[in-house]
Amino acid sequence: MHDTPEEVALPGGHVGGAVRVGDTVRRPTGPWTPAVHALLDYLYDAGPAGVPRVHGYDDQGREILDFLPGRTFDTVSERVPDEVLAADQIICMHDFGAYNWVVDGNDFVGVIDGDMAGPGRPLDDIAFAAWNSLPLAIALPAPWVAERLRLMASAYGDGITAAC
Repeated sequence: MHDTPEEVALPGGHVGGAVRVGDTVRRPTGPWTPAVHALLDYLYDAGPAGVPRVHGYDDQGREILDFLPGRTFDTVSERVPDEVLAADQIICMHDFGAYNWVVDGNDFVGVIDGDMAGPGRPLDDIAFAAWNSLPLAIALPAPWVAERLRLMASAYGDGITAAC
């Protein structure tokens, strides 16, 4: 007899229905899935930390990805710590908000939910992250927001800093 690992529902995502099964995540697929898998395979092989490995599909047709241990952010009720906001690697995913960043304490673990990933300008992802994760979308004291925006821009180098 063989035990089947328990499925634990995971919150969030644009597609929905993601579950954890052991050390993997199972998610519904769509027309974007082959392109996302190609991007994840490329990034995983290139070696940056925090990229989930693709393991194919399960018998229900769901994609199988590595589970990244840690947690994501509730961008409505939580402030992202400076150490995480200044993460030094980005993936142009068009949904680069803190609710898709996985952390362990204040250590950045990786990024999840790449179903909107595709060609784009890094500045667009930085602007999206600033809107949702500084957050610029909420009225906060301007000096505090400006300092966090400078911190974030400086972490991404001269091209981003000059554009900001």
